[in-house]
Amino acid sequence: MKFFCTAFFIASMMCAAPLTVAAADALFFPVPALFGEFKANEAAANQKYMNKRITIEGEIHKIDNSAEKREIIFDAGGNGADTVVCRLHKSVKGNLNQISKGRSVVMVGAFSAFEENSIRLVDCIFGQFRRK
Repeated sequence: MKFFCTAFFIASMMCAAPLTVAAADALFFPVPALFGEFKANEAAANQKYMNKRITIEGEIHKIDNSAEKREIIFDAGGNGADTVVCRLHKSVKGNLNQISKGRSVVMVGAFSAFEENSIRLVDCIFGQFRRK
């Protein structure tokens, strides 16, 4: 019984790890700073961040709460053309009516691509603001 409980605990921790990562454990960027790194040297930034967990902080530009997308979009340049798109992890339940455009939030997700002036993060969850 002790072996079974220990094995179950270890397995559950391994499965839960991506969802319980504290914002402090991931690379942290304000949205414009992360985007600036990709604009400066896209190839180097892609190599540096691919599949790494990144924490971003910024104001929500748009929310897509459709069943097939469930994304939160940040405006990285103030022009609506340069964006960071966070596709929500399936564990983020319910609809997103509690948050709105213009609200500052922290998201933690895995970098997946930079394409067409858009940084894409997947498996995103809400993080906590850093204390200053």
